[in-house]
Amino acid sequence: MELNRQIEHRPMNDDQLSIYFIGQSGYVLKTRDCTLYIDPYLSDYIENPSGLNDSYMMRNYPPPFLPNKIQKLDAVFCTHAHVDHMDPWTIQKKKEKYVMV
Repeated sequence: MELNRQIEHRPMNDDQLSIYFIGQSGYVLKTRDCTLYIDPYLSDYIENPSGLNDSYMMRNYPPPFLPNKIQKLDAVFCTHAHVDHMDPWTIQKKKEKYVMV
């Protein structure tokens, strides 16, 4: 099963927290009532010629799923303003709440 389907369809009890690693520096925290993405970098924005076009900085491996696969999302938390933590192509695909500290 694709990771985003596991995240979105796993049944949760009131007292559970699931933590998923989504590559690079990204994580998803899920409770029964909330799905929070932390530093989601799910595109190739950095090395893509239409994005930042920086061949020095490349993904470590392909993203586990694409941003358009996300259906359940309550908030995105970006820890700081680097494109591998605040990926504009991932964030633009989701128009929910965003928090950056």
